[in-house]
Amino acid sequence: MLVQAARESGSPHFIYVSIVGTDRSPALYYRAKREAENLIAQAGLPWSVVRATQFHSFGLRLIQSPGTDALNVIPVPPDTRLQTIAADEVAERLVTLAEQGATHQIEEMGGPQVLTLEEMVQSYLRERNREARLRAVEPPNSLFAAFRSDEPLRPTAARGKQTWDEFVRSWYHERGGYPAPKAQTLVLSEETVQVHDPVQVSVLTVTLEPGAQGAPPHHHPGPVFGYVVEGEVLFEMRGHVPRIYKQGEVFYEPYGCLHLLASNPSPFQRAVFVAALLGEPGQPILTPVQLQVGTNNPIDSSQGVCC
Repeated sequence: MLVQAARESGSPHFIYVSIVGTDRSPALYYRAKREAENLIAQAGLPWSVVRATQFHSFGLRLIQSPGTDALNVIPVPPDTRLQTIAADEVAERLVTLAEQGATHQIEEMGGPQVLTLEEMVQSYLRERNREARLRAVEPPNSLFAAFRSDEPLRPTAARGKQTWDEFVRSWYHERGGYPAPKAQTLVLSEETVQVHDPVQVSVLTVTLEPGAQGAPPHHHPGPVFGYVVEGEVLFEMRGHVPRIYKQGEVFYEPYGCLHLLASNPSPFQRAVFVAALLGEPGQPILTPVQLQVGTNNPIDSSQGVCC
């Protein structure tokens, strides 16, 4: 779409930022980047492609992810190497290309050094003045596998100047210390929730295509807590006005609530929500409810109004 828009607007120069290793790594994301490079080169536009190794900030998130800020024994995938580069150094090269004009070439940029993940973690720990032991662990289905070998991600020419140690040091001092983990934010609280003893917990992901209706009128054997992951969901509970819950919002259904409607009001975008249901072990998590003719009242009067 971007290439088509650039062609229609008469773009004088299409600059694309890619990743070093797209022509060698089997990772799906890298392959998609390579396909984009080919598309741009064949589009008949003035173009330049800059492949960069991972930014220092990416490396920072990568080494923090296994608990480097909290654990005393840190799991670190073995044989993983990165050649991180400062983002502003890549940005400077993009500005130069924009000023000089199209090269019709793919060029590569990388940081000034290749480090193992262990070396990067140790540098981080030194700057934090923390002591921890590293343990070689291979997480299943890990993105670390993309950086597993000695050669695939090394650029032909290193142009970056800022080292990993320099980045970690500047990052620490610019922020006055390492930030604490983000505080938990309470988004929903119900003081009184009726549940069974013991409780069966079921977690469901529900996807509604554009305009689709969800389950027919129903109730659950316990309260329901939900979160809209994508799009919008239209809910109507008996006794309440219909409400649209948008992406990022949470919802709650009390025990015994009659859920009249669950649908995707958008004709264009799908909706996805996650629901956690608390109920009685062995009982169905959803029971359809028949409505009286001409009303939204249940035939069984015991199916009450939502609180």
